[in-house]
Amino acid sequence: MSEFLTEHASAVFTLAGGFGGAILSFLASWFLKRRDYELRVWERLMERRLAAHEAVLDCAMNMRMMTTSGDIDEDWEVIRLPSVLTDRDSFRAFFDKFGNVGKQASAWLSLDVKKEFNFAQDYIVSMGVNLRKIPDEHLHEFGAIIAPDLVSISSSLEQKIYKYFADKITDIKLDDVGEWHKYEQEESRRRFAELNYIQKEDKIRDLMK
Repeated sequence: MSEFLTEHASAVFTLAGGFGGAILSFLASWFLKRRDYELRVWERLMERRLAAHEAVLDCAMNMRMMTTSGDIDEDWEVIRLPSVLTDRDSFRAFFDKFGNVGKQASAWLSLDVKKEFNFAQDYIVSMGVNLRKIPDEHLHEFGAIIAPDLVSISSSLEQKIYKYFADKITDIKLDDVGEWHKYEQEESRRRFAELNYIQKEDKIRDLMK
């Protein structure tokens, strides 16, 4: 055996080297393909998450967009109201868009943004219920009352999104979907209590008569 190895050492080492090289080549190819696959998956996740947050940001910006009714208030200032409350069709379009964005984007949102989005959605749903009770002639008055609310809520939502863009957008790991996706009831009640929707409830009820 030793004589065989001695006589054919060059061929044996060549064969062993070739075999080892083939293994290393296979492992390198496998590693690169796996790495490429992981990068493609990560890129796809990034696209989904970015699109979801951009869609919510667009809703927030629509929410705070203001227009004027052309009327003057008691302080002789032009009355401003949300563009989404210019008429009932505008509100329905906004309401539907907000709901659709929630369905499509929810799974990809960071937990902080998701909580803020759900708070905004709860406000819009509640506002929509009362809006049905308000006659058309008082629609702009209602809009003027709650305009500061929509600005405040949309600003909070935008801040959460920008913070996500600044701090977490490149994170590969998604937030735990098992965590509760809404604020605690105490926190939600506290924030609602600070809004005109609650503080000026009597004035809003007067518009329903």
